[in-house]
Amino acid sequence: MKISFLKIIFTLVFFLSPFVVFAGSEHNISGWAWSSNIGWISFNNTTGGGSINYGVNKNVDGTLVGYAWSSNIGWIQFGGLSGFPSGGGTQAQNANLNDDNLKGWARALSADGNGWDGWISFSGAGYGVTLTDVNFTGYAWGSNVVGWIDMGIVIVSSPTCSIGDITQIGMDVSIPITLPGNGTWYSLNRDGDEVDRTKHTPDTIFDTNVPLGLHTYQIVKRSSGVSCGPAKTFVVVLPPDLEKPIVSTNPVYGETEVSARSGGTIISDGGSVVTEAGIVWSTSNGDFKIGEDGSRDTSSGWESGKTIWSSVMTGLTFGPTYYVRAYAQNSVGIGYGNILPFRTREPVIDGVCGPTPSAPKHYQCSTSGKITTGTNPISSPSKWTWVCLGSGGGESPMCSEKKQPGFKED
Repeated sequence: MKISFLKIIFTLVFFLSPFVVFAGSEHNISGWAWSSNIGWISFNNTTGGGSINYGVNKNVDGTLVGYAWSSNIGWIQFGGLSGFPSGGGTQAQNANLNDDNLKGWARALSADGNGWDGWISFSGAGYGVTLTDVNFTGYAWGSNVVGWIDMGIVIVSSPTCSIGDITQIGMDVSIPITLPGNGTWYSLNRDGDEVDRTKHTPDTIFDTNVPLGLHTYQIVKRSSGVSCGPAKTFVVVLPPDLEKPIVSTNPVYGETEVSARSGGTIISDGGSVVTEAGIVWSTSNGDFKIGEDGSRDTSSGWESGKTIWSSVMTGLTFGPTYYVRAYAQNSVGIGYGNILPFRTREPVIDGVCGPTPSAPKHYQCSTSGKITTGTNPISSPSKWTWVCLGSGGGESPMCSEKKQPGFKED
């Protein structure tokens, strides 16, 4: 009886009152929801008919605003509400799409306050509404009066996306885009792979170090992979003023018996972003490069955006002369710095030594220019010879106390 009475009242309101609602054609939600208690709910007059324009719109921030219509309970308001009720798993907010999940509340304006508050929840414990591509699925709950609402044939118009005129900057491209939603659900793909957006603003993406040739850009929805708007093709050409990076090699320092350090300075990136930098070394002098036989390289110590860095060379040995040069790479190629020679430090032999002039093996030990016996320096000897003694008292080259720069055979 109550539903029949409401139906009569709100049919009159629909046709006779000057109630102001939103226009329908510009709203991007349309279709019908179904309740076994109150029947059909129209989300847009373009599908629901009638002489009064109305509709519900999904804003760019995910909020739903506007009015839906039921011939039994009248207008259902989305957005601009407050004083939300509480319930298991519900959210105290206006209806809002968050990562394709519809959360929050709408409200029937005909709520009489006498046991029916008009609230409709779109998510709660054990139920919810989601957006899959352009279709809503799932159920909302409107208490005992409205009951369960099946959202299965409510749709959101295909999102409006666009890619503007692409501008090439060196080997990077500036891509103006228009995204629906809050922008975080969408990504720009190049040739099927997501673009590495090293820089971006809400309406522009910079795709860096794009290879030469024809590329296709497409905006896609991350959660489903569905494309958004038409694809755009663009040809990347080599600018006439683009070149490899210009690099100088920094001096070698920190030499040990097995390692040393060097680095580089990027003087110019050549008009394109540097993607890697480091040092390469070899025992062969000449125009050696990364990947050649006998050369080794490392990019340790360099980070994106750095113009000066230091890297460590390991696995070296005493004796040969090494050659090192810095390098940096951009989209054009690898630029190399000047070549610097260096040697590692002479090895140190440790030992506790004693004078044994008659021993078959003789060594001379020098510390700071002074000849020593054991740990006692002798200021002005003409010559002193001895051997290193082993733990058993015999001769042994294995020693335990450091002497600088080491032992030399007499």
